[in-house]
Amino acid sequence: MQDLFESIAICSNIPTTALFKFLKAFSANHLDGIDVSDLDHERLKLLLENGKFPFTDENTKVLKETDIFGAYLIAHHAEMLKNISPDFFEESSVSCEVLTSEKFSLSQKEEILKVIPSSHLYSSEAIANAAIEVIINQTASEIDKDVLVEIVKKSTLKEMRLRLVAKMVQSTSDKEVIAELLNLLGGIYSEIAARETRPKVEVNAENKTLLEILKAKGFISSYPEIKDGSYWRIYYPTT
Repeated sequence: MQDLFESIAICSNIPTTALFKFLKAFSANHLDGIDVSDLDHERLKLLLENGKFPFTDENTKVLKETDIFGAYLIAHHAEMLKNISPDFFEESSVSCEVLTSEKFSLSQKEEILKVIPSSHLYSSEAIANAAIEVIINQTASEIDKDVLVEIVKKSTLKEMRLRLVAKMVQSTSDKEVIAELLNLLGGIYSEIAARETRPKVEVNAENKTLLEILKAKGFISSYPEIKDGSYWRIYYPTT
């Protein structure tokens, strides 16, 4: 029965649409380490979605060479997390697919983040956005500052970028570094970085967190509220 199932599953003469009907007759059969390199995406996807690729060392090795490897890791998310390895994330496309999946909680994504190559974390907007959400919720980040900078540059999430920059400013007292970090955000934050004008900043929780940190670092002296209550006016130390 197993031999018949394997021959049908990988037989190119049997259309993928017809294979779906055959799978019902082989509910107890699976593929393990069988060469599927000649199968197209739709056929591989069908076999995966019907549970025909259990999480095994042999399947991991074989499917790593296909374009459904990310989907395979996600389909077996519990087993993947128990056996997590940097070897799973050699391709940035796989890193992105897994880190952006809703199958994983933030704490689980934190574990995944530890084994993904740093360069993958800013290889696309999608993965940078997923990574930044994890990083800002960490109590302490193990990611190098240069990588964090690249993530801020690549991410399109305005609020998240602001929160990450605030965390990075918190970890330094170097005025030049603080200015460089503010410049990553552009706009009004670059004006604050230049410390030449007294810009007004919108009143919101994220800006307040950043301004409190800047004040504690001596980068600004105060930020009183403007009359209408919608903005703060930025002032700098007089030295």
